[in-house]
Amino acid sequence: MEQGACESAKPAWPEGLLGCLAAAALVALLRGSNSNLWTPLVVGAWAAAFALLPGFRNRVQCAVRRSWQAVCAFPVESQYIPWRAVLVLVVLPDIFFLMLRDQGIQSGDSRPVVMTAASLVRRQRAELTPFAKNYTQRRLFTAGDEPPYFFLPRPDGIYSNYPSGMVPFALPVVATSYLLGADLDSPLVHDRLEKLTAAGVSAACLAMFFVAALHLAEARTAYATSWLLAAGSVMFSTVGQALWQHGGVIFWTEVLLLVEFRCWRSATWKTISLQGAACAMMLACRLSAGLIVVSFGVWVLLRAPLRALAIAGCAAVAVAPWAVMNWSVYGTPLGPSSVQASAGLWSAGDVRAWLG
Repeated sequence: MEQGACESAKPAWPEGLLGCLAAAALVALLRGSNSNLWTPLVVGAWAAAFALLPGFRNRVQCAVRRSWQAVCAFPVESQYIPWRAVLVLVVLPDIFFLMLRDQGIQSGDSRPVVMTAASLVRRQRAELTPFAKNYTQRRLFTAGDEPPYFFLPRPDGIYSNYPSGMVPFALPVVATSYLLGADLDSPLVHDRLEKLTAAGVSAACLAMFFVAALHLAEARTAYATSWLLAAGSVMFSTVGQALWQHGGVIFWTEVLLLVEFRCWRSATWKTISLQGAACAMMLACRLSAGLIVVSFGVWVLLRAPLRALAIAGCAAVAVAPWAVMNWSVYGTPLGPSSVQASAGLWSAGDVRAWLG
């Protein structure tokens, strides 16, 4: 395709119509629509326009070509990450791929994330008593009259039995849903919002992986590897389905490594603070992520001792609010994970466990 043809390819009426359709679908998903057809409808409409309208097809091809040229020129010719190109080539396709099935995998382990976000939006509290009554009465994630296992009774109410590090991912989605009038008491809405948020988290992880891979391999190899990761790993099977804790660990690990790839020769307080915050957020998502944090810290310590100490200091500052919150709710700065790791839940005398 000639450069001049691409320069003259300006948006026309199909883009406006398809954009309105995509916006309507997003609003429906944020409101927790019962229909499973919104994403296939949008994808089908774009595919039909691409197949039947030569002008639209030309503009799409031009946009993809420009995006591909941008990633091919990075990082050799450009020091700025081509985020718009990454959005076109990775983020949007991956979100549509994941949202073709807009109902995620049902899991009680991750369900309190959206409920906690909803409680914070509506009542500015993380307490979940109203949701506990709703789920217990409907016998969701429980076989009897007891509340589901993911609720933890505390003296001042009922809270999540799992760490809250994934809640910041859900807050913007839940807040937007609330403004659009969604029923935040509905378990179906919880399911839809969790799936939508998880798709975004997975796509963001994939985008950062792709950018990091561009530092190590040519664009074709980096792109192919990214899509193998998207379709043949936990990025599809779990991270893109629900808000499990390891989704946040992967996201913040990607942030940690991408900053290292980009700035290790010219670290600033901005990059050091970002890496410290990433370490803290990994711990907020899951305490076992400390293995990653410590490994990364030792690696940096061997290469740049002063920077390692600065990152550790920033991480301590960033993790302090989480420790205070955990102490106020759970009576320990480590949060509910310390209960799950109690001695009664371990079976060190079982030979089969060690073999596993």
